[in-house]
Amino acid sequence: MSKYIFVTGGVSSSLGKGIISASLAKLLQARGFSATIQKFDPYINVDPGTLNPYEHGECYVTDDGAETDLDLGHYERFLNISTSQANNVTTGRIYQTVINKERSGDYLGKTVQVIPHITDEIKRRVQLLGATNDYDIIITELGGTVGDIESLPYLESVRQLRWELGTDNCLVIHLTLIPYLSAAKELKTKPTQHSVKELLNTGIQPDILVCRSEYPLSMDIRRKLALFCNVDVGSVIEAIDAETIYDVPMLMLKEKLDTVVISKLRLLDRREPDMSAWKNFLGKLKNPTREVRIGLVGKYNELQDAYKSIHESFVHAGAVNECRVEVVLIHLSSWKPTLNRWPAHQRAGWSPGSPRVRRTGDRRQDQGHPLCAGKEDPLLRHLPRHAMRSRGICPQRAGIGKCLFHRGIAQNPIPGDRYDARAKEDQGERRYHAPGGLRLRDQKANPGSPRV
Repeated sequence: MSKYIFVTGGVSSSLGKGIISASLAKLLQARGFSATIQKFDPYINVDPGTLNPYEHGECYVTDDGAETDLDLGHYERFLNISTSQANNVTTGRIYQTVINKERSGDYLGKTVQVIPHITDEIKRRVQLLGATNDYDIIITELGGTVGDIESLPYLESVRQLRWELGTDNCLVIHLTLIPYLSAAKELKTKPTQHSVKELLNTGIQPDILVCRSEYPLSMDIRRKLALFCNVDVGSVIEAIDAETIYDVPMLMLKEKLDTVVISKLRLLDRREPDMSAWKNFLGKLKNPTREVRIGLVGKYNELQDAYKSIHESFVHAGAVNECRVEVVLIHLSSWKPTLNRWPAHQRAGWSPGSPRVRRTGDRRQDQGHPLCAGKEDPLLRHLPRHAMRSRGICPQRAGIGKCLFHRGIAQNPIPGDRYDARAKEDQGERRYHAPGGLRLRDQKANPGSPRV
C-alpha cells in the first residue's frame, strides 16, 4: 500500500512548498523508494493554460499534453521522472467533474454538496497515482495557505483520509514562516503558532513543522514551537534561506527530514541516501570555470517565473559544462527580426510538407482556428519535441524565444493576437503578426538587409 504525505502552507504564500516537497521526494528516492509528487491548486480555473503569466508564472506542459502548474517542472527536474495530468488538479477540474456526474444522473437525484461529493472527488484524485502501485510514497502539495476559504474542501479531504488510511500510512507536513524582526533582533514564533491553530481548527494535527527562516533556529525556539504546536522537538525542521534551490535537499538531509518521515510512516529504511551525483552537480554549479551570455527574448521578462523552465535549463546546461550562464533579458517589443535571409518558401510564412496547414486568403488556419507561431512558423520551425512540450524553447541567433500561445487562446482568439498577414501593395511588403505582438517583416524592396 502506498504511503501518503500532505504538505500544507501557513502564514504566507510562496514559502517554497514545491521545493520542500521535491527535496523530500529526492531524499526518499535516494534511499531506494519510488516517489512522486502531485499538486492540488485551489483556484477555480480548470487548468493554468488560460492564466496570465504575471498571475501564476509559467504554464508547464507534461508529456501527455496537460497544462499544469510550474511546480511540476521542479518535480521533474529534481526527480528525473515524467509527470502527467494526474499530478496536477484544480478546484475547477474537481467541480467540473462533479457537475458532469450530476448532469448525467450518477448521483441518482441526491442533493450535491461539498461534503461528501466534492470531498469524495478530491480523495479519489489524491489516490489515483497510488492505485497504479507504481509508487511507494505519494507526496501531495496543497496550494494556498491555511485559512483560505478555497482551501477548506482540500483540508477536509485530508482530515478524512487521515482517518480512513490510518496514522501509519499518512502524515502532514506544515510549512510556515519564522519572521525576523530587526528592531527586536529576534525570531518570532507567534505567526507559526496561529497558523498551526488554524490548521487544528480543521481537525488536522501536523506531524512535522518545516520552518522557513533567514537565521538558524535555536534549540529554545524549537522547544517552544514543539510545546505550542503539539509536535516533538525532533519534528521541528529548520529551512533556512539557501543560495540556490538545489541546496535544499542537502539542507533537509542535514536536518534529517527524511529520517523523521520514515520513522513516522513506519517504513523499512532500505539504505542511507546516496547523494553523490547531486553533490557532484552542486560542485559544478557553484564552481564554474567559464561564463557565457545568452539572450532570452520574451514578452513577460519582468517576471522570472514566467520563463522558469528556460532559466532552469540554462542552470542545468551550465552546470554540466562547468559554466556560469548569464541570462540577458530582452523584451519582445525591442526584438524585431527580419526574414530577408530566409529561403523564399519560409519568408512566405509556410512550412513545406505540412499536411495540417492550409492557406485560406491571407490567414493560416488549422481546422478553422488561427495557428500560433509554432513549428510551422519560419522562426520557430526547428523546435525539438521537448521544447515544444515546454511551451516552445526556440534557439535563435539573436537569443531564445518562447511561445506562450496556448490551446485556450487558440480556441478563443483575443482581438489583435491572432496570426494575421496583411499585404501592403503600395509599399510592397508583408507583415506577420504572431501572438503577443511579434512582428516579422519580409520587405521585398531590400532582400539583402541583415536579420538581427
